[in-house]
Amino acid sequence: MPFDSHDTGQAASPTRILSGMSFLHPAARTFWPVRIWRLFRLLCHLLSGMLEIRRHFAKASPQERQQRIQRWSREMLQVMGIRLRIKGTPPLSPPPNTLWVCNHISWLDIFIINAMVPCRFVAKADVEGWPLVGWLCKHAGTLFIKRGDRRDMMRMNEDMTRLLQDGETLGFFPEGTTSDGTSVLPFTASLLNAVTLSEGDLRPVALRYRTEDDQSSAAATYIGETSLLQSMWQLASAKVLVAELTLLPSMNAAHVNRRELASQAHQQIRDVIERNPAT
Repeated sequence: MPFDSHDTGQAASPTRILSGMSFLHPAARTFWPVRIWRLFRLLCHLLSGMLEIRRHFAKASPQERQQRIQRWSREMLQVMGIRLRIKGTPPLSPPPNTLWVCNHISWLDIFIINAMVPCRFVAKADVEGWPLVGWLCKHAGTLFIKRGDRRDMMRMNEDMTRLLQDGETLGFFPEGTTSDGTSVLPFTASLLNAVTLSEGDLRPVALRYRTEDDQSSAAATYIGETSLLQSMWQLASAKVLVAELTLLPSMNAAHVNRRELASQAHQQIRDVIERNPAT
């Protein structure tokens, strides 16, 4: 799940939920029955994910778990009417000793990337307490970190280094919070130390949300006071939403300073997001 600053512990009022519709032009909104049907299917899909984890994950091999996570993520996009567009050639299987980094727009981002290539993500500890979603993340292998805790940051770097050296594929959002998708916030370099120590590869990817006619879409935006429920309603309200992933050149992190890695990855992603503006 996203490594961001949202707190979804506060229940959203109907007024707050409905106010999320203002992100979308009336012509781009689905009818109310469609929205309700999508949300109902989303709830059922989240519950089916919990059931699948309980039934199969204990005895499943790492490869089988990855396949199930990828298939479940793709099915989730279908449930919400979201199309996945990938620019570049995605790996046929999760590349070992690789850390994926991406700009961060929504709680949905993790499922977008997992639909392309399954990997274990780093998330703030608060996410573990999210209804349904937090349980799924925890049991699917998400790594949780206490934001602002230097000791926990050191622990996470050690854990990530060990996992990468063991051949795992990891991912996180170095902005540390969500943006509106039109720009890229500064990257935090702390957790990039792990890929340097493991002498692994850093793989940047740029994410944009688009409409059917390739215009910018704010349907997935998850910033400010937006609640998780409001965000889900907003997504269910979009007629067609395209999640576009642009795969950028991999960088070997051996003997490269983590700040330099952060700078290079930030520039590559920014070139896609800001210099190829969402029109």
